[in-house]
This record gives sequence, C-alpha cells and structure tokens, in this order.
Amino acid sequence: MEIAEIYKQMIGHTIIGFEMEKDEEGNDWPVFTVEKTYQSTKTTATKVRHKLVISRDPEGNGPGFVFLEAGEDERITIPETN
Repeated sequence: MEIAEIYKQMIGHTIIGFEMEKDEEGNDWPVFTVEKTYQSTKTTATKVRHKLVISRDPEGNGPGFVFLEAGEDERITIPETN
C-alpha cells in the first residue's frame, strides 16, 4: 500500500485522546487515540478506536513529530435548536 493510501485511512476519524508512551529504550512516542463510527444498517453502527502512533519512518525506528500548520478559517452558521 502506498504511503498516501495509509494516511487517507484516517479521513473521518476523530481524535479523542493523546498521550506520550515510553518504549523499552526510554523513547517517548506521541500517540493519539482516534475513533470512527461505521454505519452498519439504518439503525446500527460500529464505533472503532485506534491508536495513531507518530513514527519517524514506516519501519517504526523511533518517535516522530507532527506539524500543525495554520489553515484558512471558514465562517459557518450554526442552526438554532429548540
């Protein structure tokens, strides 16, 4: 599987947690807990949770770093609820 296809698997997931996990060598790995709901039928769904571990390379040779870059803001209207 190409690297872009691996990353595209994250589309639709929601980050619900974060922690630094220490490995056996004392390295701190950034780990996000993510979840996604998959619709099974009209009335049922399955919620799946995964760990998104940030590595310096595909082989997992050490912890990595993620950049959060500024994007464009979009003004939206939130519908009123009664």
